[in-house]
Amino acid sequence: MYIGDGTFLLNPMELITALQEQLKVTVVVIDNHGFQVIRRLQMWRTGHAFGNELRARGGAADGSTGADDGPRLEGEYLPVDIAAIARGMGARAWNAATQDEVRAALREARAETRSCVIVCEVEKHRYVPGADTWWDVAPAEVSRSEVTQTLRSEYERDRAELQRFHY
Repeated sequence: MYIGDGTFLLNPMELITALQEQLKVTVVVIDNHGFQVIRRLQMWRTGHAFGNELRARGGAADGSTGADDGPRLEGEYLPVDIAAIARGMGARAWNAATQDEVRAALREARAETRSCVIVCEVEKHRYVPGADTWWDVAPAEVSRSEVTQTLRSEYERDRAELQRFHY
């Protein structure tokens, strides 16, 4: 199975349960340093990202932590060692940085009797193409951000044109 790093960190009990029940699973963790799908959604609907990446917290250059939270939430990426976490739970684990390393880890995982985790770091902020579908996720109705206000206007236009449900 394939999961993201955020999903893995939110619910490591699934791996513990597999190990406890002696179930052989191989989990490929896509490590993009946070909840990039949610970050993408935030950028699409608000024009701003807020706290979805696994980053250290800092302060703005002037030390403020006011309404503009951008710099405060954009510190260095945390060096989370997911493979070490998996090994600490009792699984066999690999970090795979190349296609050949992924292939080798998959071969070794097939031969392994216990559950395995293969961690693949991927490029941050690189997304699959859009599905060209309309998703009813509304930007804030009230915001001081001109970007969010513009996105709200576009949302209302699209909702009137594309939504198939009636309120």
